[in-house]
Amino acid sequence: MADRHLDTSALDNCRITFVGAGATVSNYVTRAIFELNGDITPAMPHLSRVIDDCGYNPGAKTLAFRLWDMPAVVRADTITINNMSDLETAHKFLVWLKDKMESPD
Repeated sequence: MADRHLDTSALDNCRITFVGAGATVSNYVTRAIFELNGDITPAMPHLSRVIDDCGYNPGAKTLAFRLWDMPAVVRADTITINNMSDLETAHKFLVWLKDKMESPD
């Protein structure tokens, strides 16, 4: 796969929404929802190989893994990450994911 270029444009200018930020309930989890600008399904098999401890369900087109102590679920056009509460970390995550998409197997 190293010679095949994976399109990372779905991650560019995606909409990031935070749910639960500033909630008064102490056990409520803040989550970030990334609405992608395209379908990253073609990159999922590669990502499942280059992300440590990644679960991949090709039938459901879903990846699940933990990064920086945050559980993440990646679907074709949406990424949901629990325990992420700020935009700086969200942008750092997108850079990390692009690097993974561009990394060799």
